[in-house]
Amino acid sequence: MPVDSRPSVLVLDVNETLTDLTSLGTRLEAVGLPAAALPAWFAGVLRDGIALTLAGGPASFADVAG
Repeated sequence: MPVDSRPSVLVLDVNETLTDLTSLGTRLEAVGLPAAALPAWFAGVLRDGIALTLAGGPASFADVAG
C-alpha cells in the first residue's frame, strides 16, 4: 500500500510578504506615533495575537492591534 507523502497542513506567511503595511505608518502618525514605530508595533501585534491564541483566548486582529 503506498504511503501518502502529501503534507496534511500548509502554512503560509502572508504578513509583509503579500501585504504592504507601509500605509499603516500614516495611521500611526494620525494617532500620535511616528511612522518609524510600525515595525515594532506590528511585531507586538503578532506576539500578542500568538500568545492569546496559544493561551486559548483568541481575539480578532483588530482587537489585538487596537
